[in-house]
Amino acid sequence: MFKKILKGLGIASAVLAVCIVLYFSFAAALFSSLYSEELIGKYPSADEKHCIYVYIGDGGAISSWAVICDVKGSHILGKRRIYAKDDIDTAAVTWLDDRTVEINGVTLDIYEDQYTDPG
Repeated sequence: MFKKILKGLGIASAVLAVCIVLYFSFAAALFSSLYSEELIGKYPSADEKHCIYVYIGDGGAISSWAVICDVKGSHILGKRRIYAKDDIDTAAVTWLDDRTVEINGVTLDIYEDQYTDPG
C-alpha cells in the first residue's frame, strides 16, 4: 500500500514538474516575441576573460527604449544581466579592472552588482 502511494506521488510530482517547465517556456516565448533586443556593442575586459554585451531594447507598445548590459565570461554561468536603464539609447562602457566596469557613470562589480533604473 505504501509503495503505491509513493509511486502515485512520484508520478504526480513528475507531471507537475513538466507542467511548470512548459508554462515557463511558453511565457518566455511570449515575452520574447513582445520585446526585441539589438546588439549595439561588445566590450571585452583587458584580460579578455569577460565581455560586456550592450543591447538596445524596444518593447513596442508596452515599454520605451532601454539599454541592457549583460556580462559573459569566466565563473559566470551563461550570461548575467548587470545593467538596465529605460529611456536611453546609448551606453558608455569602461572597464576599471578585471571585475569592475563603469556603465554610464555607474560602477558595478560584474559578479555581485546589478543596476536597474526604470528611467
